[in-house]
Amino acid sequence: MWQIDDNASQTYIIWHVMILQLLFLIGNTMFATPLVGLGYEMTSDYNERTRLMAFSNTMGQIAWMIVPWLYVIIPDTNTFNTQTEGVRTMALIVGVMCVVFGVLPALFCKGIDSANMKGRKKINLKTLASNIKELLAGIVQVSKNKPFMKLCGATFLVFNGFQLVAAFGVFIIVFYMYNGSYEIAGTWYQLGLIPLML
Repeated sequence: MWQIDDNASQTYIIWHVMILQLLFLIGNTMFATPLVGLGYEMTSDYNERTRLMAFSNTMGQIAWMIVPWLYVIIPDTNTFNTQTEGVRTMALIVGVMCVVFGVLPALFCKGIDSANMKGRKKINLKTLASNIKELLAGIVQVSKNKPFMKLCGATFLVFNGFQLVAAFGVFIIVFYMYNGSYEIAGTWYQLGLIPLML
């Protein structure tokens, strides 16, 4: 996504990033949805499942705490000649790490054998309408649980609020407070974002 020719036109850059961003988001959905779902299917024991998902979430939070430090490494003139070179290099390093760590769950995580599970709905084209009807009925039933809906709303607002702050926080601190100087800003914006992630 970030390996763009320096002489490319702005129109080309917009289309290049937009198309690759769409492909990335589709691919990430295809990866992340089964990964999270697999965690719930790995055990039928409630306490073990809770510990498993807590560990998974902890690993994700550690990754999110590392990401802001890339904003220190990329503009560092002792590490890279230009910020463009820093972005391209770090994008490749992070991409390779994501591929390596992304393949590990597929190789080592085993779910429950679902072939002998009882009470499961058959999923095919003939049962599609009845399954969607049951799904919608379940959504209506769950939406009547006010504490759960409040929790969903709070989670939605916190997650999306963090995404906005994380994206704009760097630019506000570097370009507004320190007149665009990454060197003067130092690590202040990373330290400021860590409590938001926790």
